[in-house]
Amino acid sequence: MEVSRVDTCLADSRQQYIQDIFDDFRISSTHAFLLVDVPELPSRFDDLADILRNIAQLVRQKKLRCLINELPVIDTGDLVEYEILRHAHMLYSIVTNSYVWQDGEFQAPKVLPKQLAMPLTDLSRKVELPPVVCHASLVLANIIHIDQSKPLELGNMSLKYSLPGDKSCDWFFLATGNVELKILPVLKTLLECQWSVEQKHVNEVTSCLCELANHIDDLTAAFMRMHEGLDPDKFYHELRPYLGGWDKIGMIYEGVSDRPIKMTGGSAAQCTGIQAIDIFLQVQHNSKFLLNMRNYMPGVHKRFLLHLENICRTRDFVEHNSRDNEDLVMAYNKCVEAVANLRTNHIQIVAKYILIPKSQKQNGDFRRLDNVGTGGQDLIPFLKKLRNLTRSFLL
Repeated sequence: MEVSRVDTCLADSRQQYIQDIFDDFRISSTHAFLLVDVPELPSRFDDLADILRNIAQLVRQKKLRCLINELPVIDTGDLVEYEILRHAHMLYSIVTNSYVWQDGEFQAPKVLPKQLAMPLTDLSRKVELPPVVCHASLVLANIIHIDQSKPLELGNMSLKYSLPGDKSCDWFFLATGNVELKILPVLKTLLECQWSVEQKHVNEVTSCLCELANHIDDLTAAFMRMHEGLDPDKFYHELRPYLGGWDKIGMIYEGVSDRPIKMTGGSAAQCTGIQAIDIFLQVQHNSKFLLNMRNYMPGVHKRFLLHLENICRTRDFVEHNSRDNEDLVMAYNKCVEAVANLRTNHIQIVAKYILIPKSQKQNGDFRRLDNVGTGGQDLIPFLKKLRNLTRSFLL
């Protein structure tokens, strides 16, 4: 009976440890980093929201820029609730990218009009996100739970806003949202394991690492569901150009800066959960690109990664206890291999949705992304380097 009481106290302490971290860094205990069903904006944003709901048609008809230029500068100063701010940031960032790339990269404007530049910059400052589309706006704030009497899952979610391109391209964001859902058990197990490391409980760490490897495999399986509903040609030619930023050309934000501001676009590297796994396993990539991508995450999530960097010494713990604990080493290596497998599958996705469509037909209006990701990095060489470096951390 006494042992049972001790076990209960330990379990309660572990759960409180996890919940405290979730609370500190705005991580949902049901949706992880997702903000599901963001609250509606005040009515003064209705015209802009209507424009975004018709964005594909407006871009196709080359009417978007004219409509935006006729709008007033909407005051965002009174917006204070975090989820409303994230909604507004999503709205402005998606319209902004659509505005910039409406006529292709060779007719991209040099100046972002004040109607977009000023509100987007203010909102970005408040939510600690860049004034451009990013994973946080395209996916994290963009998921709607269709039937709330049933679990949120792929097939029971939709998008608040779509980007220009064929409607089927929504699958790209929905499948990515499903990946974010699968990050929740990863985070819970990761933090449970961290608690056990701090308590020096070797058996519990071993068990948690085995469980974590399985959750990473589930993450990979969710990622590969991209194949089920996304057409490679439509993704490459119709959607992908609008995911890019202006890291090469720069953009003057009217009313904000007289000098061009350079911004990269949305990237899978902006997924906080994937970087969290690397940090927890002490897989160190020493990549300036990955560090820069943290600036495209919500500030509170960036601080979560910094917190993990300060506390996680998982690989050190496994090495220190490896002599008499072969199962512990095997469990750690299973996690590393699971991450390497995730990166291998990412390479396959890139080949199918970028390299093959590119080789078959050039996109005449958009050539800046032919050999780089929307985040600006080299594609296959970069991903292979990450995968191979991950495997080098096997014990």
